[in-house]
Amino acid sequence: MAAMDYDITQMTPHRREASEHMTSVGKKLFQYVEFDEDEQLVSEVRKHPIGVIFSIVSGTFVTIVIVVTSIVLAINTDKLNLGDYDTRSARGIILLVGLLLTVLCLVATYITTFVYRSSVLFITTDKIAEVSYKSLFNRKITQLGIGNVEDVSYEQIGIFSRIFHYGTLMVQTAGAKDNSIFPFVPDPNKNTQLIIKMHENYVEKFGN
Repeated sequence: MAAMDYDITQMTPHRREASEHMTSVGKKLFQYVEFDEDEQLVSEVRKHPIGVIFSIVSGTFVTIVIVVTSIVLAINTDKLNLGDYDTRSARGIILLVGLLLTVLCLVATYITTFVYRSSVLFITTDKIAEVSYKSLFNRKITQLGIGNVEDVSYEQIGIFSRIFHYGTLMVQTAGAKDNSIFPFVPDPNKNTQLIIKMHENYVEKFGN
């Protein structure tokens, strides 16, 4: 897919060196982020895998419901009030519709999982940058200057976020009307402290 096309030979040596220890997805998406020669990559943050599990479990559940419902209806076609309609034809149509819905559900689950995994948050000495996908063809790139950060916070809602250590990271920048929100961030406390530290280092070096 175009979203995943990249040529490592086109990277500058500095960018190539910074991407050496990234995941494969991180390397592919790093090309969309501005990266100066005096800038250093601090962390690559991928969304917590719990989101993939939720997607697969829900997709599997819906698929099973579709398959079971189609089979039950097909078996009991003769009990349905179909009038003069041929029972065998009705059974075939029910199974065909069930098959199509099953395929669509599996494809939707795959796309949802792919889109979820195709989002990366980069923390550097100069900025916080996120490359995320809302759909296969809808890419969003957010880049926040680390010196403009005014407040960093996170929230964990529900028992799963506490058990599996993920949360929603919120960054407020100078002049921004709304927070920049990064959901499903693993170890949100650690990443919050990391951003604060980068901000303090930036202010100490360049001033407020």
